[in-house]
Amino acid sequence: MQKKRRTLITISCLAIAYIILVVMMLTYERSISKLLSQRFDNCVRRSLIETARLVEEKDMLNIINDIARDTTEQSKNARAILNDTDPEEVSDLLFGNANPTSVADVVPGTVSRNEVSKDKLQDARQLMLEVLARKYEDASSRSIQERIDPVFLRNTFTRILNENGITDSFSFVVVCRHAGIIEHFGEKPFNFDDSSDVALFEQTLFRREVNDRPLSLIVKVEGRPSYIFRYTWHVLPIILCMTILFILLIYTIYYIIRKERLAEIQKAFVKNMTHELKTPVASISLASEMLADPSLSLTPETYTSKCRIINSEAKRLTNIIERVLQSSVLEQKSFSYSTDSVNINEIVTSARESFILKVQQQSIGGKILLNLNADQHIIYADRVHLTNVVYNLMDNAIKYREPSRPLIIEISTRNTDGRIFVEFGDNGVGISDEHIKRIFDKFYRIPTGNRHDVKGFGLGLSYVKHVVTNNGGNISVQSKLGVGTRFTLDFQAFRA
Repeated sequence: MQKKRRTLITISCLAIAYIILVVMMLTYERSISKLLSQRFDNCVRRSLIETARLVEEKDMLNIINDIARDTTEQSKNARAILNDTDPEEVSDLLFGNANPTSVADVVPGTVSRNEVSKDKLQDARQLMLEVLARKYEDASSRSIQERIDPVFLRNTFTRILNENGITDSFSFVVVCRHAGIIEHFGEKPFNFDDSSDVALFEQTLFRREVNDRPLSLIVKVEGRPSYIFRYTWHVLPIILCMTILFILLIYTIYYIIRKERLAEIQKAFVKNMTHELKTPVASISLASEMLADPSLSLTPETYTSKCRIINSEAKRLTNIIERVLQSSVLEQKSFSYSTDSVNINEIVTSARESFILKVQQQSIGGKILLNLNADQHIIYADRVHLTNVVYNLMDNAIKYREPSRPLIIEISTRNTDGRIFVEFGDNGVGISDEHIKRIFDKFYRIPTGNRHDVKGFGLGLSYVKHVVTNNGGNISVQSKLGVGTRFTLDFQAFRA
């Protein structure tokens, strides 16, 4: 009991340590996943901002090209300023962010900033403002398709995403919300107003424009789980290896305990076998010495009696050897049963006739009751071994009887759902829950306390289960200590 308790404590400690390690790994993985999710969102947002800037820059270049193609006098004067001007500087001039002295660098014919007068700079800036404002006003009234090239947008956003470490696929849509009406275009349709989609990102385009038709770029990036998994996949193999190690450790403990238990059972088997063999050997030896002693004048009756003792004990030795050999043979894979049509009602009836006298001798008032209610009582099994099973169960009922009351053995047969159930019940000492799980183990014997009249090697019920299961049947047991035991066999039933 103490050894079992130590084993349970060891396994419990291992299980607790394993659970703590797994929880820690999962907590770590969850924290890393949260940080990676935020990192993923930040990368997508940075990519969107940069893409929006490049789209605006391209739109500015288109406006400059429109001015270059415009034949109006005002546009001709503005072209002189725009020819050598960077789009970013043009944008600064348009929205009032430039230092006036910086304009001198883009006005043709200037030599240095100090030589440019303030009035000329202001005139140049005013002229550009008027032309660009008109072009911008015209551009803001154009459709989405005219202002934005989807191929350029996709290529630009893909390149920037890749630079930020995201190579997953995405779909986008450009939306124009105007007077309650939503116009949009994109490569793949999706519900861009679905706020529950955590992978949906939005960026306003042409933010410095003031109009009633704002444009928004909405992108749905599908790779957040794969992005997170790319950096956290190593957690799963670690947990898997920990689980395998834990299972192997538990199995090793179980294997060691099982080996120790088998060693104890085999030790008990050897002890019982030695005891069983010593008795007939001693009887044969004593009888032989008496017969061989010339000083003893034996009468014919005494001589015959001693010979009977030798013969009886020799048969007993033979039975012991056969039972051990039979158990060994049954475990061989090459062993096969001889299947035949068997009337189970006849077998249990014959067994009752064989055991009734023994029951009455062993227990005053003892009896064997038969309730043969099965109509379909034919099964296909090995007749010899099945008969041994019935005799074995009845012999156990007699062995483990309760001496304080008459032994009653009840044998019944019944049919249910095409199967035949054969039950062997008794009112013996019963089996405790601690031992009932192991009664079919080879060499296992239930401790009998101070009773030494119960002989055996722990092979009987192991043999019973082997025969029943290998002949297509099942066996179960119900028992209560101090009340009795009931074994139930069931087989596929056939009509005679």
